[in-house]
Amino acid sequence: MLPPVLEAALLQAAVVIILCVGFTFTYMMEKFPNFAHTAIATIGTVVSFTAVTLYGLSPYEAIPLSALACGVLGMVLYLIIVRPLRKRGAHVITLTFAFFTIAIVISSFVDMYSYWYIIALKSATEGFPLTRFDFVFLDAPGVFWVSLITDAVLLVFLWFFLSRSRLGTALRAVAEDEHLASNMGINTNRIHLISWFITGTLVGLAGAIIPLWTTTSLDYSDALLVIVMAGSVVGGLNSVGGAVLGGSTSCRRTYVPLRPCGLAVVSRGSTTVVASRSSVASPEHAVLVVSPVSVTGSCAKTFAIWLAKRRAKTLWSGIRNRWRS
Repeated sequence: MLPPVLEAALLQAAVVIILCVGFTFTYMMEKFPNFAHTAIATIGTVVSFTAVTLYGLSPYEAIPLSALACGVLGMVLYLIIVRPLRKRGAHVITLTFAFFTIAIVISSFVDMYSYWYIIALKSATEGFPLTRFDFVFLDAPGVFWVSLITDAVLLVFLWFFLSRSRLGTALRAVAEDEHLASNMGINTNRIHLISWFITGTLVGLAGAIIPLWTTTSLDYSDALLVIVMAGSVVGGLNSVGGAVLGGSTSCRRTYVPLRPCGLAVVSRGSTTVVASRSSVASPEHAVLVVSPVSVTGSCAKTFAIWLAKRRAKTLWSGIRNRWRS
């Protein structure tokens, strides 16, 4: 049996990795940060909570529904927000603030849904908890094993999809140079639509796992967004593999978004760990404020410079030895 802190740390990392991959994927394709990324995850949480509490589905049966709902929502947002603004020549800042507004609208809808649920069904929705519906395997909650297996399968699938499939190659081509990809005959609108569906599906998947992991507040997505953005920046905003590395760094400080609306309480039998309510700035805030350049990108650049210097030194030594002989 793993210690509760280590167990929850790995579980948090698994969820954040999925969100970081989706956030990075959106940035690669659209070149702007999606501030509504974690807000869309709350839609996945609400769909899963509704399917389980109202329709009697298993939490794991509700995961595909949440992923599908958020995937469709991502396509709708592209069709009614992103594409029209792009056609009008909107700047990146305009799109960024548009999705900041969408995050507020989504939070308002979640608030209204919670109010309706309480009034109509006489049942509280605080935290959208689904932990009581989970199973236990080897003294660990089922969501722990499911999230780790999901991450492993998802990463293998994404690697194969992006590197070996024609559609994945088209996605990478549009991300690199959309104008050139269009001239080569790639339907860029279709590619963007598919990318938003993939991102929405990833977000919905994470959103459905979250209520099995911990209770949340109605505005927890704000605190979670900071962690996700920091993980994406650490890993590199143009690298899906880097997003995995950046997301995995979140496991070092479990339950501590350091904001009043953070992830609240996790209980395992007689052990209860409570989130810090401190207002002190976190390492994630420092990453976003101090260094917008990716750590993995900087390391790669440093390694490339070192390798070039070493090769030049070796080459010069060979020339000098030949000259002496």
